[in-house]
Amino acid sequence: MHIGNHLENDLKGIILNQNALHILEQMYLDTASGETCDSLFKRVARTLSDVEIPFNGVGFADYWNLRFYKSMQRLEFLPGSPILLNAGKRSGQLSSCHCLPVSHTEKDSIPYLELARRVQQRGSGTAFNFTSTPALKRSKSPDQRPLVVDLLHAYSREMGLIMQGGIRTGCNTGILSVHHPDIKEFIEAKNDPNVLNNFYLTVSLSDNFMSSLENNDTYQVFDPITGEALEEIPAGPIFEAIVDASWRNGDPGVIFADTIARDNPVPELGQFGAVSGCGEQIMIEHESCFLGSINLAAMITQKQQNPASVDWEKLGDTIDTAVRFLDNTYEASTFASDEIERVSKLGRKIGLGVMGLGDAFYILQIPYNSEKAVEITRDIMAFIKNRAYSCSEALAKEKGACSVFLSASHAHSRRNATMTTIAPTGTISMIAGCSAGIEPIFRLIYLRRLASGKRLLEVNRNFIRKAFEAGLDIPCILAELTRGRRLDELTSIPQHIKQVFVTAQDVSPEWHLNIQRAAQKHTDNAVSKTVNLSCNATRMEIREIYLKAYQMGLKGITVYRDMSRENQPLSCQEDSSLLNMWLKANGY
Repeated sequence: MHIGNHLENDLKGIILNQNALHILEQMYLDTASGETCDSLFKRVARTLSDVEIPFNGVGFADYWNLRFYKSMQRLEFLPGSPILLNAGKRSGQLSSCHCLPVSHTEKDSIPYLELARRVQQRGSGTAFNFTSTPALKRSKSPDQRPLVVDLLHAYSREMGLIMQGGIRTGCNTGILSVHHPDIKEFIEAKNDPNVLNNFYLTVSLSDNFMSSLENNDTYQVFDPITGEALEEIPAGPIFEAIVDASWRNGDPGVIFADTIARDNPVPELGQFGAVSGCGEQIMIEHESCFLGSINLAAMITQKQQNPASVDWEKLGDTIDTAVRFLDNTYEASTFASDEIERVSKLGRKIGLGVMGLGDAFYILQIPYNSEKAVEITRDIMAFIKNRAYSCSEALAKEKGACSVFLSASHAHSRRNATMTTIAPTGTISMIAGCSAGIEPIFRLIYLRRLASGKRLLEVNRNFIRKAFEAGLDIPCILAELTRGRRLDELTSIPQHIKQVFVTAQDVSPEWHLNIQRAAQKHTDNAVSKTVNLSCNATRMEIREIYLKAYQMGLKGITVYRDMSRENQPLSCQEDSSLLNMWLKANGY
């Protein structure tokens, strides 16, 4: 029997589409042992709830076991992939990402690479800050590739040999300060589309650099080892190199280091070392992070003929469950080294985030690019943060505060130093059948390419539901959209539907940034956010996005110009066979 059919007989109320079933089959389920979606959630729930036994006994653990299970089963909250994969299994490493040290020479990188290998073999991503890497002495070797780029390639090769958790190649992030002498070579390291494809590159920009850029001035670069000022270079060409590289292939993204430092709720832990793969989690060296996301599309209710609205009571209960769940990962997880465990438990940071915001707006009948959407985003994130803080304060009284609160003066002790993070939620949002993170819907119908080569057709079910209610010709509309037509170009679509069902490229950069700012205001760590641009977008547009993001006080931003990568995972290229299969499967 095909695993999809087997799953459908065992879902017990879980509503999963065929793409979710495929993802589970290929990436998460131990099919050799007969694991199903239901038994996966039970395994995870039991592993995380058993943590309660030493604190409160078996009965209390059983209570939370049921709550954890139901929250996942109903697709209201899902933890990060490493938790779904490893909870209750031999690996046992549940963290999503680690900030790991790097060597100062390629020759001395063996122990550092070995640690990174262990982390990735157990199913987590890695982030490296290369800012302490010695600079190239250009006067002696003007054509030589800098050490920082050599190390990037060395780490990329090693990480490329590892299947993360046995199922996929891992996610890696490389960061470099704009004040490093070899910053230009780092920025251009991925200009060749065939290299470093398992690395995200991020440039850390300072207030000083941004001020120099604004004033068309120079700024200083420093010796990474001694801290000595080496030379003054113009800020403009460096910034334009970032813009050009981003226009070419989406790399590098940028973070604003001083903004991050100013907004750090726990500076006692030390300066940040790196951010996770898509820029959402800020970590110190040797720290790991544990992530999970609430499905906001499942937090919308509609009673009788009343307009849809946020179910605040349900959201509050889900937050309570998610905070305890994520806090328990610290006891349930294994760690790749004693130092990672020690540093991680100093702050016991958790990254509670959201997914499904784009779908929630569809259900609420609110355009993503509207002031109402900004207001709701701000209200939801404020509610999540405040409720999560209250939960953590209660956990501190129940189980003890984290070390940073015991050793520093804070008005309220918490179990967790930071609480909220907005991650990209790539695969878990596919399982939940909702939009990723706080992003708008990419397109109403599109092809998703998986690393395995499999192509999945994604069709937004909220749009289909609305089109059905309006009596529209769904097969005809989907065929037009598959050919690349935009919804606002179709005369058969009522205007009120066009206004609500906007997609990523219908949203101007300003509205992307407005939503990110609304979310960031109540997010402890950072927000993974991509400004999607058409293939015709110019370098000037990207330049303005980066400048506006800094002016708005965002911690970082990524842009992506459609089709700038040959093998991008999301596409709208026509595939009539997949559409015909979808239409047939859905009774059209």
